[in-house]
Amino acid sequence: MKKKVEDCYGLVEFTYHGKYGNIDPCFHKDGTYSYLLYFDGFEKTVYSIVDVMNTPFVCGKSLNELRDAVKVLD
Repeated sequence: MKKKVEDCYGLVEFTYHGKYGNIDPCFHKDGTYSYLLYFDGFEKTVYSIVDVMNTPFVCGKSLNELRDAVKVLD
């Protein structure tokens, strides 16, 4: 998942315990990125891939904590 987000393919979708979530990368004109994190009605914007992986937004846990439990959708 981290690789997909880093490569900025676009929306990265996933499920956890049957609930939907996504990471939506956004490239800004000044060369920076932001990432909208979404899971089960909760949204948060972060500004680095480190924050994407370490922000607890999936049932109070981070993607690093849930790496084996999250199913990435194609």
